Amino acid sequence: MEPNTGSIQPQDTIQAFLKVINEHPHVWDSESIKALSLLDDEIRQLKNESQSVIADAIIVWCKNYPDIRDAVRFSGREIAKIRDSDPASQEGIKTNEYPELRRSIQEKQNKPQTK
Repeated sequence: MEPNTGSIQPQDTIQAFLKVINEHPHVWDSESIKALSLLDDEIRQLKNESQSVIADAIIVWCKNYPDIRDAVRFSGREIAKIRDSDPASQEGIKTNEYPELRRSIQEKQNKPQTK
């Protein structure tokens, strides 16, 4: 996954990662779940940074987990297609996903592992 270029926007990457955390349990194993603590620490430090910086941190973290990276890539493209084809579909999207992102990461770490 490359840093945000083309039609995939930083918010698409963040939304895609949230979707993968919440809706794609099959791509997570005990190692990737444990490593989420590193991403959570980094995102906590980036609290006042732009969505682009947070999205780039997600992209870098995902490079170590190909199944997650691929799922985020696919979901990001799907989100971008919807946004590009129907800008009104994004009207209800939050502009600051920081709290939801941190909460989802922490919940994923605390859920019983099935893999």
